[in-house]
Amino acid sequence: IKLIKKIENNILTFGTFDHVHEWHENFLNQAKKFWDHLITVVATDKNVEKFKWEKPKYKLEKRIKHVKKLKISNEVIWWEESSPLKCIHRFNPKVVCLWYDKVWFYKKLKKYIKKNHLDTEVVRMKPYKEKKYKSSLLKK
Repeated sequence: IKLIKKIENNILTFGTFDHVHEWHENFLNQAKKFWDHLITVVATDKNVEKFKWEKPKYKLEKRIKHVKKLKISNEVIWWEESSPLKCIHRFNPKVVCLWYDKVWFYKKLKKYIKKNHLDTEVVRMKPYKEKKYKSSLLKK
C-alpha cells in the first residue's frame, strides 16, 4: 500500500470478476487509458455476498488470478474492509473508473469524495456488447 500511495495518478477499478470475459478486458483497457498505473480491486467473497446477495462462483484467489491473466492492471489486490469507499480514501486515486451500470455506486462515491475533499474524478465506462456480456445473461 505504501508503494502504491507513492505513485501519483493512480486509476482505481472495482469488481467481482467472477466470470472474466471480453467485457472485463474492455473495461480495464478503457480505464487504463486515463493514466499509466491501474489498480484493480477484486471484491472479497464476503463483499460479493453482501453487495450482490449471492456467493461468487469462484473463490477470491481464483478471481484475482483471472484478472492478472489479462495483464492490463498494474496491481490486482483485494480489499478486506466492508466498504469500498474506504479504499478510495486509502489510495487517493486520480480517477476511479466504474462499470457503466453502477449508477447507485457512482452517486454514493461522488458524495463520499465531496464530503472528504478528495481530488478524485469518477468516470463510468462505456458498455461493451451489453446484450452478450452482461453477467446476469452469462449466468443463464
